[in-house]
Amino acid sequence: MDCLKVDANFLYQDDMSDEMKRRAFGGTDGKYAWGAPILNAYASSIRPTQEAACAVLGISHVEPSVHYPPSEPTCDILVYSFPAAAGIPLMAEDDYERLEFPESAVPSGADFGIRIRGDSMQPTIDDETIVFVRRQPDLQSGQIGIFMIDDEAVCKRLHKKGNTVSLKSDNHAYKDIVIQPYQRFYVVGKVLGYR
Repeated sequence: MDCLKVDANFLYQDDMSDEMKRRAFGGTDGKYAWGAPILNAYASSIRPTQEAACAVLGISHVEPSVHYPPSEPTCDILVYSFPAAAGIPLMAEDDYERLEFPESAVPSGADFGIRIRGDSMQPTIDDETIVFVRRQPDLQSGQIGIFMIDDEAVCKRLHKKGNTVSLKSDNHAYKDIVIQPYQRFYVVGKVLGYR
């Protein structure tokens, strides 16, 4: 009742007998005589004690409401199902779903998510992990991103050395992908985080 800034006697007055109201509120002046201390003791006691107190007072037992902490705000974001492979590149797909996440789980600035397939980015990113991506046309060397190579999407780490651009896996069992001049290649976006 403290959080509502309301006297409990006032809230429960409709459930009280006239005699109980008179005793609790001290007559007609609206000030309680003993109601608050009893209600405080009632609220802090265990259920059998509450029920016994209600029986003595001649009122019905009311189960105290359960207070849950406020839930964390959520946001929804498009998550593409399998367009980026962390291994052998897969064909990019338009298959997606809209998923809800706690706001704290989605990095600020993320435009969409992608569910990764494969183990080439392990131990950094596991198979079936959702990565959150911000659309941007370029990355710095060493950053993880989503890239299109011809019609295939991959999740890799970008490396630039002179005019050579290569995509590297964090799993050393996979060879680097060196981008050839005849290939259609572009950066889809930067991986901001994953879960």
